[in-house]
Amino acid sequence: MPDTGGSTTACTIVARNYLPAARVLAESYLRHHPGRHFVVAVIDGDGEYPDGSVVPGAQLVGPDALGIDAETYLRMATAYTVMELATAVKPFLLRELRSGSDVVVYLDPDVEVYSSLDGVTALAAEHGIVLTPHNLEPMPRDGKEPDEAVIMGTGMFNLGFVAVGPGSEPFLDFWAQRLERDAVVAPEQQLFTDQRWVDCVPGLFGHHVARDPGLNVAYWNAWERPLSRDTDAAVRVAGEPLRFVHFSGYRPERPWLLSSHCARDPRVLLSEYPVLRELCDGYGRALRAAGYGGSESSTAYRYATTPEGEPLTGWMRRAFRAGWAEAERTGTPVPPHPFGADGGEPFLRWLASPADPRQAAAGLTRPAMQVWARRADLQRTFPDPTGAHAVAFRHWCHGSGVAEGELPPWALPAAVAPASPPADEFGVNLVGYLTAELGLGEMGRIVHDALDVAAVPTASVVEEWSVSNRVGLPPPASTGDPVFPVTLLCVNADQTRTVLGNHPEIAHHRYVIGLWAW
Repeated sequence: MPDTGGSTTACTIVARNYLPAARVLAESYLRHHPGRHFVVAVIDGDGEYPDGSVVPGAQLVGPDALGIDAETYLRMATAYTVMELATAVKPFLLRELRSGSDVVVYLDPDVEVYSSLDGVTALAAEHGIVLTPHNLEPMPRDGKEPDEAVIMGTGMFNLGFVAVGPGSEPFLDFWAQRLERDAVVAPEQQLFTDQRWVDCVPGLFGHHVARDPGLNVAYWNAWERPLSRDTDAAVRVAGEPLRFVHFSGYRPERPWLLSSHCARDPRVLLSEYPVLRELCDGYGRALRAAGYGGSESSTAYRYATTPEGEPLTGWMRRAFRAGWAEAERTGTPVPPHPFGADGGEPFLRWLASPADPRQAAAGLTRPAMQVWARRADLQRTFPDPTGAHAVAFRHWCHGSGVAEGELPPWALPAAVAPASPPADEFGVNLVGYLTAELGLGEMGRIVHDALDVAAVPTASVVEEWSVSNRVGLPPPASTGDPVFPVTLLCVNADQTRTVLGNHPEIAHHRYVIGLWAW
């Protein structure tokens, strides 16, 4: 990152289609902070940008200025949607800019600044971290949008603004580490982009919560922040200067609606807030003057498809993220991302492979199982798709699954190879948690040692899919296919069905002995 040349730097993060909003933001910020440095990070940019590409005084930078190695960045671009990626790189950008500035102020691109932010700059210099809560007063329980559940689900603080200064390094490291892979919108996992992680800040890091009502006025709090104009036309909020408005969800083509996020029954109607309506109208005009062409911009997002044009759907991104997490947990290779020189073919090949042994045994693929998991009718019709209903479900995939547009040809299940009969040889197939930190795992290793001492030929089948507490123990040298006519199960008794499903050949025409610990 180039030297910022000053003690305070402001910044924002956009994809290329959002550059008009970044221009409005940069112009408004520099109007009230002349001579300051403003940086626009373009997450799908393709190289260096000349100063002034957005507005004189602003600098555009691409992904290479974020301090993230190229492979990790492309994995993030694969795992995340455009919104998730734009929020995920925020601590990385702040950390890079902090190396050349005392204070860094981040503002979302859909913000317009109306007066000086020097007050929060001073607070960041003193406290290290400055945050703004979504609300300063308890939200009315009036059934309007948004409600308390929405705010709790997205986080107590709105990260359309954050300022960091000296001493913020531990927080930025903490935040960056988690957002590398966990900046998803996943309410069922208590995650919402970068925001939910910042709920941890009050308990972990020194910080300041800015309660200035002029900061971060938006659809979620406009009801509690009445706007008025002074005799000099300056806008005030509850008697304080308006600092900035966050126009989250505002679209100039729908000027009657404050935010598309609250279109059903919004608490704030622009018809009842005349000053706010004037600001929205002015912001819409500024966006259009900056080149805004509508919510469906013609500027394509660089990471929306593979290099060969295959759309990267939500389930593909989630499958890749899950595979990435599993690879890091187990120390195995990370799945290929689609943005390498190979054109994305290995990525699609990995995506079309089974996610676990049960899927492999049933001849199924990640895409097929994703469709099954999403559709209640398939779950009713094929309640056991990797077991008793595998054949029928595969038939549906090749017929209706293709006809209904659910599965492309590359994602179709393959024919299942018949299970191999055992060899006519003396020996034992040992099945167990042979790499796990478990009592049964140790028992399996003891049995393995006993067989080895007795010179009994052994084929070890390591069960890893049903356990998580592994200690990095290497699998036995005897690990391989269950070729012998006798199988010894050293697993939990209640997991027998699961283990047999994961490794169907261990019981196929074989004599099976269960060695239970209880």
